[in-house]
Amino acid sequence: MLPSTPTSAAKAWTTVSRDACPERCDLGNGVEVMGRYSNHGRVLPRLAKIRSVPVPAERQATRSGGQRQRRLRPDEIADLVGRYADGATPSDLGTAFGIHHKTVLKIVKRNGSEVRRRRMSDDDIEEARQLRLEGWTLVRLGARFEVDPSTVRRSLSV
Repeated sequence: MLPSTPTSAAKAWTTVSRDACPERCDLGNGVEVMGRYSNHGRVLPRLAKIRSVPVPAERQATRSGGQRQRRLRPDEIADLVGRYADGATPSDLGTAFGIHHKTVLKIVKRNGSEVRRRRMSDDDIEEARQLRLEGWTLVRLGARFEVDPSTVRRSLSV
């Protein structure tokens, strides 16, 4: 339990501290607002100095990693959808327009076009079953048949 009045040692320390560091404030009960573990006296002048130094342009408002966001104009969207309908792949279109291939598919869906799905033929599925029994992984099978591994998994489960 804390005493209701500060001890003489606490009063003496507070008095010495107040005289040595006038920016500290004693609440009268032996508790300091800025105690001995506070380093505001050293940090604040350094912060003021840092704030006055201009930040280089290459360090201002940059995103960490990833692609830079790119918005397509309406004429570019129409061109993208048309090229997709003519058979261009999402990866090729993504590279051409500077966007991610999944964004290409979102734009195609948003504009009412049907998204193509690469399906495995019955012969491919039968060959994949044999290779799977030989120990091939889904990733390796996907690369072999130029489809996503999840497409191979779905095709083999049917």
